[in-house]
Amino acid sequence: MNKQKIIYQFTDKTLTVYQWSGGELSTDSVYYLHNPEDLELFTQNIHNWAGIIGYVLLNLSSEEYHEEQFPHIQGKDRKLMLDRKLNKLFPESDYTHYKFLKRQKTGRRDDIFLLSGITDTKVIEPYIDVINSHQIEISGVYSTPLIINKIIKPLKHEKHVLVIATGKPTDDRLPFRQTFLNGKLIHFNRLTSITTSGEPDDLAKKFNREIERTWQYLNNRREISPTDDLEVILIVPDNVESALNAHPQVLHCQYRFAKLEQLINLHQAENKIEHPHFASFTAFLLGKSVHKTPHYKPKKLAFVRVHQQVKRYLLAASILLAVVTLGITGNNLLKNHSMEQVSLDMNETLLNNGDGIDTLQSWFEARKASPEKMETIVTAARKLTEINPLPQSIFEIISSSYSNYSDLSLKTIEWKIIATTESNTEDTFNNDNMNDDFDNIAPMPTNMVVITLEGEVLNFQGNYREAIKRIQDFANDLTKLAKVSSVNIRKLPLDINPTTIISRSITDQTAPSFAMDVQLTPGGL
Repeated sequence: MNKQKIIYQFTDKTLTVYQWSGGELSTDSVYYLHNPEDLELFTQNIHNWAGIIGYVLLNLSSEEYHEEQFPHIQGKDRKLMLDRKLNKLFPESDYTHYKFLKRQKTGRRDDIFLLSGITDTKVIEPYIDVINSHQIEISGVYSTPLIINKIIKPLKHEKHVLVIATGKPTDDRLPFRQTFLNGKLIHFNRLTSITTSGEPDDLAKKFNREIERTWQYLNNRREISPTDDLEVILIVPDNVESALNAHPQVLHCQYRFAKLEQLINLHQAENKIEHPHFASFTAFLLGKSVHKTPHYKPKKLAFVRVHQQVKRYLLAASILLAVVTLGITGNNLLKNHSMEQVSLDMNETLLNNGDGIDTLQSWFEARKASPEKMETIVTAARKLTEINPLPQSIFEIISSSYSNYSDLSLKTIEWKIIATTESNTEDTFNNDNMNDDFDNIAPMPTNMVVITLEGEVLNFQGNYREAIKRIQDFANDLTKLAKVSSVNIRKLPLDINPTTIISRSITDQTAPSFAMDVQLTPGGL
């Protein structure tokens, strides 16, 4: 993660602000917690880090670790049990943490938990309040001892190891932290300090005395066996290393010195820390692994974090809504442009049609046609463009004569409209005759309806004469109708057809068929 971060590292006396950016760590500023002027200066500078996610790294002497045994229960009951124990060990503390270690294999098979907390946070609370009041988002609160295992990870060490790391000497005192690891888990942690004044022999004796006390404590708790040697990794200054090498080591302990520069190189952090020391090194490692679950989750910092997250979500939703709105608006603009184009095309069409109507109107006005003549023209035009030949009228004409001929079966009734001209004079509406007198216009074409009937003779007994007579009578009855102009019989029984088989007997032939064309009088419909 290479985005910019701000790391606030608290000790018992100082607050160091680091900036993490591009995989490198730089020191921004240092504040002394017991100096009111530094608190005021921090309040003035806090706005420089607004909008940047921050992380708090604690290295306090009031931090305690306890290994506790609990009955094996799950769900809310276990959480309530752990909360009650944390409240008892760290009353009124908002900085508490628990971690499951293992489950016993014998007896009740209880659960073993590591409980940690900070008993006294009064010295850091004023600065935490300033961070909160300026809405600085703190993504997590982390503990330095819980990063110790990551620091010595590149070193090949025993499962049980005591790590001793020193801090910056202040007021002739050298702070150092002792952390006992069982694998990756912390089973003991203690932050103390010794005086650096006096001879080097005194410094070595003080160190050895503290290490011996720790070994005795771990032995009493049966964390280590009395017969096994305890590996002690010391990350100390050169003068302390020289003093310890000049004296015998503590009984049952094996010292192993690790240079800070060596650890920095193993973590590929060379030239990436502005002022390399143990405290800045832990801050650098935190910057590389801040995605891990925070150790402490104080409520006041969690509230601001949730508030800032909600603001980011709302901002993202607003941006998304703006994009969607912009898309809808653009789509509406495109549709509006398309509708305007269609409207322009329609207006142009209407204008063109209007010009044609004006031309026809001018032509009729020039001829001064009477309403009767105009009606005649309109009627003729309607008949010429008429699609429906009114089948109901046709059926009425045919059925009026067919009702008496039940022995004839009509299989096909077809009709068509044929246009005929009563005069051979050609008339077209063109520019050459637009000025001719309207009275001299040639007669308009009239419509002639021709109905084709096809059928068979029912119940035929071989009497062709009778069959032909019935067909001719039906044709004569049709001719007598007022709306019928003529009837033309196109086919009668016994008409020779190339497909007729004459080698068989007459009784083998199909029923006699007939066909006729009925021409209606003009206006017969």
